[in-house]
Amino acid sequence: MKDQTKQRAPRNRTLTVSEEERVMLSKEIRSCIDIRNGYSDDIIIHGDTLQCIDYIPDSFFRLIIIDPPYNLHKDFHGNTFPAMSNADYEAYLRSWLQKVCRKL
Repeated sequence: MKDQTKQRAPRNRTLTVSEEERVMLSKEIRSCIDIRNGYSDDIIIHGDTLQCIDYIPDSFFRLIIIDPPYNLHKDFHGNTFPAMSNADYEAYLRSWLQKVCRKL
């Protein structure tokens, strides 16, 4: 596997998980489909916030990590993400941020 830390910007603070940690945590990771079918305590949900948020009860989490786009035009190895107008970006953030806050 290619060392991806060499591709990061100097101030990038991306969290990484070792293969050993990945195996250990994989038992706790759930998808949006799992959440729709029921859930239990002490789980990790990996999925698109917009697809999962309505299936999660309020006050369910102690920690939520989100990674919204920075609203910059980006090209990640052929995957492009265009910047939005400020008004559209604000509307996008408002469409889910309050819902996420209620889950804490």
